[in-house]
Amino acid sequence: MKKAAATIKLTEGSVLINAGKRSVSVEVDGKNHELRAGQWTLVRSTFHFGREKHNVSTSHIYCFIECSGGARVETYPIIRPPKGEATLRLIHANPRYSKLNAKARYGDAFPPINQGESTEATTLYVPVDIVIDFFDQRGRLLDYFHYVTEADHTSFLIFGHHRIMLVTIKDK
Repeated sequence: MKKAAATIKLTEGSVLINAGKRSVSVEVDGKNHELRAGQWTLVRSTFHFGREKHNVSTSHIYCFIECSGGARVETYPIIRPPKGEATLRLIHANPRYSKLNAKARYGDAFPPINQGESTEATTLYVPVDIVIDFFDQRGRLLDYFHYVTEADHTSFLIFGHHRIMLVTIKDK
């Protein structure tokens, strides 16, 4: 899997991420975009996907998740960390696996994640350097990601189609 990363400083609006395997046509703030797999864009106020209009909030990120027949939009809250710490949320966006298991290589396991869902935000000390392993339901290692915390950052580690994406929201 290819790894993609982005650090975004949100002052207004939010971020829209395509975690699927296909490009998605979307209207963002009145302009048409073709959001390719693994790409993200900033949204100031609204985006239209299909017949749905979404008004964005600085307290959420928006993610295209692959599903039968195309893609759907899921929303995940941004939980800000306490001053000087970091938060991490795992998102399962790969339709090949109905359930995903993740574990810090030398630590605790996260609760199993259904496709399209996420873990609760986990507060982490800074600095922490961890490897997160991803397993299928049978316990086979699918991939891993080396994650390093940064102070006052909220991170989303997205297990998408053919890639793991790290999206980090830096506090204002």
